[in-house]
Amino acid sequence: MFKGRINSCEKNILAHRGFWKTEDEKNTRTAFMRACDYGFGIETDVRDLDGELVIAHDMPVRAGNTLGVEEFLDIVKDGNPQAWLALNIKSDDLCLSLYRLLNQYGIGNYFVFDMSVPEMAAYRRIGMPFFTRRSDLELMPALLESSLGVRLDAFATPYFPARSASADLDAGKMLGLVSPELHNRPHMAAWRDWRPLLGQDPVLLCTDYPDQALTMLGMGK
Repeated sequence: MFKGRINSCEKNILAHRGFWKTEDEKNTRTAFMRACDYGFGIETDVRDLDGELVIAHDMPVRAGNTLGVEEFLDIVKDGNPQAWLALNIKSDDLCLSLYRLLNQYGIGNYFVFDMSVPEMAAYRRIGMPFFTRRSDLELMPALLESSLGVRLDAFATPYFPARSASADLDAGKMLGLVSPELHNRPHMAAWRDWRPLLGQDPVLLCTDYPDQALTMLGMGK
């Protein structure tokens, strides 16, 4: 089981689609640069469009209107190369192209997640770190033994309780806690429940409110 403490919580907070202040800043250069300035990790969405890997949650109309993955990695490399990157894979058959780009930019602290099981197996074959998922609807995560970590989510209940996370920690897995506001639900009860977990080095919190998370944990600047 991981026992290490961390000196700063920023790197273990994943700013969901960057540290944005308005809705139109999500998944933009502005939000990613702000996340890097604060030392946060980043969770974002990767898909392909017109032969290019791009940052986009929904299918964009054309590549010119979106941030390319290479531009995103430039921001991270220049701003906070030690940040954790959580890459939500939105399209199939991206693994080789994405693997080459991440290696080209020297990105080490990353993982991919939310692929289908056959796609997850493809990422595993080429040695890319991935998170599987455990939720109130998915009690047995796919490819758990070979995963770097487990993303803990809830779809039919308010949040994934801290008491149910111990088995994955005991197995040496990192944890990714999905904050309820990502599903348009209140988040403070979850944060209070998770607070003991968030002092442990292998636990990441993915949130739309990274600055509030620092204050909540008593580690704000």
